Amino acid sequence: MLSASEGMSRRAVLGLGVVVFGSGIVGCSAGDGSGDEVDPSWVSEQVGPITVRHPKEWVEKPSTSKVFTKMFTDDKRSMLIAGNYSNNADPVLAYGKLDVMAAGALEGYHSRGHQDLTVQGAAKAAKCPFEFTQDGQKMAGWWLIASAAASVGKTAVVSLNLPVDDDSSIVDKIASTMVFKQ
Repeated sequence: MLSASEGMSRRAVLGLGVVVFGSGIVGCSAGDGSGDEVDPSWVSEQVGPITVRHPKEWVEKPSTSKVFTKMFTDDKRSMLIAGNYSNNADPVLAYGKLDVMAAGALEGYHSRGHQDLTVQGAAKAAKCPFEFTQDGQKMAGWWLIASAAASVGKTAVVSLNLPVDDDSSIVDKIASTMVFKQ
């Protein structure tokens, strides 16, 4: 488990959303990273080895986390990025670490499992959906985790959270833009 100085503040965790470790793996491809179905006006961000695009309406706000160093939001939906999350070569191991960190931090927190994900340049990747309650409102979150080959040993995490009634297709659009450089 991360110490307070290594992890996220409670406020950052609540803004970020956190996932619990689920069971079962279901195949899921996010595409080839070209973002063919993504609005060309979306903004590209690079944090460490991960590059990802987001809607232009999402503006950067200061992140209070030492791990998730970049945050973009439209005040309803948000994306946080940890470019150098861990040295794990398997996204499921990183997912377990995130799960432990989230266990006591989020109200109404429920995992919805994890799925394989295709991220351009990543040796392995996973999409990890979850639900939680923030300020009395049900929220849906996803961790998009991309890892390098075992010999390189690095993992990046993109965290997304939206109100549960929002159009979750944006998650797949964002995932399709991810590129991992080893």
